Amino acid sequence: MKDNGQIVFEEIMLHKPPPLKIQHARVPTEKVEFDLENPRLKYQKQLFPDKDDRELLFEHPDTAWLKKDIAEKGILDPIYVKKLPGKEAWIAVEGNRRTAVQQELLENHPNDPRFLYIPARVLPEETSAEQEALLMASYHVAGKIKWDAHEKAGHIWHMVNKLRIPEVELVNTLHMGVPAIKRASESYALLEHFKRIDGGIYAKDAEGKWSFFSEMLKVKEFADRHKKGQDWADEFCRWIGEKRLPRAEDVRTLYAILKSAKARALFTNEPVETAFAKAQREVDKSNPGRNSKFFKKLEEMIAAGKAAQLSDLENAADNESHRDTVVEALAVIQTFMEKAGVRVPGAPRRVA
Repeated sequence: MKDNGQIVFEEIMLHKPPPLKIQHARVPTEKVEFDLENPRLKYQKQLFPDKDDRELLFEHPDTAWLKKDIAEKGILDPIYVKKLPGKEAWIAVEGNRRTAVQQELLENHPNDPRFLYIPARVLPEETSAEQEALLMASYHVAGKIKWDAHEKAGHIWHMVNKLRIPEVELVNTLHMGVPAIKRASESYALLEHFKRIDGGIYAKDAEGKWSFFSEMLKVKEFADRHKKGQDWADEFCRWIGEKRLPRAEDVRTLYAILKSAKARALFTNEPVETAFAKAQREVDKSNPGRNSKFFKKLEEMIAAGKAAQLSDLENAADNESHRDTVVEALAVIQTFMEKAGVRVPGAPRRVA
């Protein structure tokens, strides 16, 4: 930070030069406009187009607390603004909620000098859209004051698809690897597709649905299907829109459901209230290890037995302790079978 007489400014280096030279100033509160491209506000306006900007900003759960804090202490973290060309006005590149709070406090207390001006970091007028996006990413994606997950994904999508910033150039700014950046961007694209599919029938229910698409892309088989064509995305979107998957984490079970013809039929044809539960029960019946530690261990033992090496066979034949372990395992299985009434197919029943 430098003090050049009465002008205080700082220089911020993004992922490539030149650095941004940002001036610290106090700008008139009533002359600051909201940034409608802000991921949080833009997303809310898509869901609730009839509400005004400030109303949407005040619906965030932390805004009431923020208003109380600013009323008592003032704005401690200056907003970022950029002067609008040809106007004595600024746009809040970062800090929409602080701006909304300050403007409401000014309306409620028009004679209170604390609310007449808002502390700001003024970006140069030549600041590019790419520089603004990278600055906000360092502030809200990788920084301390983080946006919600779907808002971060939306900002990443904007940088990758609208500003055409290569993913590899975002790694240091976002503190994320290229695969994670690609997944975040694509999950947001899927959310946008969800809002448009079938004439926008599910758009009003899009709030909170981003995590379903993020989880879907984490399942390799689903990600591969998505890459092959649009049909899979359409089908998945409709399942989410119909609420066939109760929770985002249930996507992890969906792959097992779709592998079973009977489970899939239950999932896609039963009433939505019971479809997932019935399909899951069908999967559990055909896969004992899903909900039983005992059967899970049995499956692991079976797999280990099939993969046994020649050295394992030699140990069982020649080493007493190894041989005793095998005999004990057989005895435990036989005891379990007797208690459960399980017999080897084709073996004669034991006569009491």
